[in-house]
Amino acid sequence: MAVNPQLRIIASPWSAPAWMKTSANLIGGELLEQFESTYANYLVKYLDTYRGYGIPIFALTLQNEPGFVPVTYPGMEVPAATRARIIAQYLGPALASRKPRTLILDWDHNWDAPEQPLSVLADPDAARYIDGIAWHCYSGTPSAQSQVHRAYPGKDAYITECSGGDWASAKKGELLWFARDLLLAGIRHWARGVVYWNLALDEQHGPHFGGCDLCKGVVTIDSRTGEVSRNDEYYAFAHFSRFVLPGAVRVGSSETDKAINNVAFKNASGGSVVLVMVNSHADARRVSVRQDQTRFQYALPPQSVATFVWNPDQTGKAVDTTNASLVSSPPVNASPVKKTPGTTAPSEANGERQVIE
Repeated sequence: MAVNPQLRIIASPWSAPAWMKTSANLIGGELLEQFESTYANYLVKYLDTYRGYGIPIFALTLQNEPGFVPVTYPGMEVPAATRARIIAQYLGPALASRKPRTLILDWDHNWDAPEQPLSVLADPDAARYIDGIAWHCYSGTPSAQSQVHRAYPGKDAYITECSGGDWASAKKGELLWFARDLLLAGIRHWARGVVYWNLALDEQHGPHFGGCDLCKGVVTIDSRTGEVSRNDEYYAFAHFSRFVLPGAVRVGSSETDKAINNVAFKNASGGSVVLVMVNSHADARRVSVRQDQTRFQYALPPQSVATFVWNPDQTGKAVDTTNASLVSSPPVNASPVKKTPGTTAPSEANGERQVIE
């Protein structure tokens, strides 16, 4: 908070206190119905305590991964009916009059079960207090976010957890997957923000207590030397977070090649436009892009990610893309793009706009 006072924190409990649960243990079990109001009060006291330390909580979920009961670390199953009841009767009313109000996000689990948040939002007493849906990336696809958005367009979407790791499918790197399938696709499917899990871990994938023993952080910090290594997640994230500023809106953009994906933004401050493109082809591809009267072509290297930034007020002039970046896989070979003429992106289409947190 001292480094960035605008930091927004999403809180996600992994278990109610053991004495509130059927298992009488932080691991396993469900919340006893007799303690539902107590648990809601417990969460409110948490928010008040953190605020007392100068740490406001932007959004709160009722339970991390409520559809999964882990056996090696704290967790708790919370069915849709239970979540709807707690939010409608206890947590929602308790937070409704608070200023600034902490947002309530339902679900906080994978893309493969959109019926879960849809079931909770179908309860009007709960839906009135729910600001959005939190999603995880480990199963399913981001299209689930659009499925829920179409049914309840007034509810926001946030991707609140996704991790890379040293598993077999990652041997050739995860840069393209994170940039294309998580960030680009997640945002095109209405996500207002994406949170990685974890921020920083050591060379032994720790510290951790149970759960994933191969997960990676955005960076790896050598516990002996303090050396920082930037992972694929870092470069994928940087292609967006370095250029797409808080308050930006996503603008509509078309795609003509299924293996070349893009997403475009307009920053609220300064009005600059940001275009992120991913070339999944095994060979270089020349792309043509147009925004109003400004056009350009660019040769995307094979299996690469590129970010372009320009000001539309400079239409017709050579656009300075010094701040654009291009990272080729593997990410350790990252290098900045030199100045190129007239870099632009597709214009707004279909009125699609969403604010980026």
